[in-house]
Formats: sequence, C-alpha cells, structure tokens
Amino acid sequence: MRQNQLFTLIPDIDLFHYYNFVGNRVVTKSRKNIPFVTWPDGQPCLIVNLFLLTSLKKKNLSTNHRGGTLRAYAKDLTHLIRYCFNNNIDFYEMNDSNFIMFMNGIQSERKRNKPDVKKRESNTSVQIGRLSLSFLDFVGHFNDDDNFVTKVIKATKKTIRKESNKNKSKYFEVAYWHHECFETESSFKTRSPVRKIVIDSLYEAVSEIRSDRHTPTEQKFLDLRNT
Repeated sequence: MRQNQLFTLIPDIDLFHYYNFVGNRVVTKSRKNIPFVTWPDGQPCLIVNLFLLTSLKKKNLSTNHRGGTLRAYAKDLTHLIRYCFNNNIDFYEMNDSNFIMFMNGIQSERKRNKPDVKKRESNTSVQIGRLSLSFLDFVGHFNDDDNFVTKVIKATKKTIRKESNKNKSKYFEVAYWHHECFETESSFKTRSPVRKIVIDSLYEAVSEIRSDRHTPTEQKFLDLRNT
C-alpha cells in the first residue's frame, strides 16, 4: 500500500452471499481485488468498508483490472476520511459548514510541481463530492437518520433523464447528489467513453511500475499527464 493511499486490495476473499436455511449453512461468493480501507493511523475504517461491500452488492460494481470501480470508490472516499480524521470529526458529526470546508479543500488544491494549476478538474471534484454525499447518506441511514444529508448537510438529490445508448428513443432516469458548494461542471466532453476516474486509476497503475520497466508507450502515457 502506497503512503498516500488508505486502502489495499485483497486479492481473493470469500464474502457472505446468503444463508441456506434448507441446508443450514452459510453460502459465500468468491470475489477478487476487494479494497480494504483504513484510517490514517492504520485502524480499519469499518463504516467505509461496509459502504463499499454494500455498493458492490447493490450496484454490482466491477472489481476487475486492479479493483475496478470499487477501487475508484475507495480512492475517492479517502479524501473525506482524511478530512474527518485530521479534524477529529465523526462521519455522523459532519454538517453543512464542515462539508463546505471539505469541498473547498478538494476544489482549491494545487499540483505540487505546478502551484498555479488546480490538482483536479471541476468534474473530478464534483464526482468526489457526490460520492462523499452518497456515503454520508449511507451513514445517516445506518444511524436511523434518513434525512441526515438533506437536513444537516443541506444537500439535495436531483434526477436527470438520459438517452439510452442502445435505443435512442428510450430514456432512463439517473439520480445524483448535489450541494451548492460544488463547482460548475465542465461541459467539455471528449470522444473517449472512458470515465475520468478510470483514467486516473490507469495513471496510478502505470506510475507504480518501476521507472526502469516502463515501456516507451507507458512512459508517453505518464508524460501526457504532466503536460
């Protein structure tokens, strides 16, 4: 696990699937590359791990290719984990002011080698914010507080209609969290269908390889990130 990460991937694990009452036994399901998240002091972050496992089951998230979407969830949530740890705040103690301060830090952070350039695009910052709100909503429900995110953190849930890729005449609804402190998302879209969060994971995977083992293609891929 790298120093700036708060999670490590468990290569193989058997997770609870269901209880077979007829056979009186627990049935498990084998999964690969499940992220295990900790606090900065090394203690397991149980509620985040529970959120990840719940998301894995409910949304059928991918764990392929070094953890897939579930790993990306873990990576994005480490920002909120560090904020709460450094400020001695329990997740359930977060409020509107705390969340605004958290997002201001995410949106204003600069690159180390380029202090005049933001570390993240606005879309990436909003993505982190939305996932953090989804997690905090999970925390609220876990504490029997269904209105925690809407009443205390003052976030709203919005719904948009999206056109189906397979059938242009059909639409489906997508719900997402929003907070007034979010930056305006960029309307610029590339032709690439690969999500930004997946691209970041690719950069991270290549950068973890020893520099003397980089192929010319890998090195060019890394060079593009620094331009």
